[in-house]
Amino acid sequence: MDAPHCLHQFHLVAILTQFFASIVEWIVKRENHSEDADYENSMIVKSFTMSSFISFGGLLLLAYWQRHFAAMNALMIFLIIFKQILLNLIEAGRPHRKYPKLF
Repeated sequence: MDAPHCLHQFHLVAILTQFFASIVEWIVKRENHSEDADYENSMIVKSFTMSSFISFGGLLLLAYWQRHFAAMNALMIFLIIFKQILLNLIEAGRPHRKYPKLF
């Protein structure tokens, strides 16, 4: 698997994660939880599930259809390391979105 293909996958995962984060937040708000703890637990479960499908769904398809395990290992390492770095940079650059009362 060449570097441009990995970078394309990486950007696609980061974009989809940010896009579906707003959808997950909308879904959880529509559930009308009576307590903050229930809201937070629902948000954690849905965010983790969506992020896992987006990040590792492609790896499962790659392993199942193409049986190309060397590419799968390289892509998995690339996604885990660089996705975390990018999402941390995005979150550090926009803290007012998550915590509007603090800033």
